[in-house]
Amino acid sequence: MSLAEIEALYRRPLNELLAESWALRQANFPLLLKLAVPGARHYEVEGFRNTPHRFVGVSLTGRACALGCEHCRGELLAAMHPATTPGALRALADELVAKGFS
Repeated sequence: MSLAEIEALYRRPLNELLAESWALRQANFPLLLKLAVPGARHYEVEGFRNTPHRFVGVSLTGRACALGCEHCRGELLAAMHPATTPGALRALADELVAKGFS
C-alpha cells in the first residue's frame, strides 16, 4: 500500500471505514464468535459455563516469567501445568488425554 493510499484512508470518515470493515468481516468469517476460556477459573454466566477438560493451561517456561507484568507478576503460571521441554510437553499431553481431556 502506498503512502498516498494510506493518507486517503486516514481522511475517510470513521463511520464509512467501520461499515466497510464490518461488511468485509461478515463476508469472510462466520457470525459466531468462539472464545477459549481458561480452566483455571470457573465461569458461569447466562448461556455459558466453562467445564473441566475443555481448556488446559500449559506453561512452556514452568513457573518462570521474564516479563513480570504488573497485573500478574507470574501468578497465573502457578495454575498452569509446567512443560519446559518437548519431552515434558508430550508426557503432559499423553497424561491429559488418558484422563479424558480433549
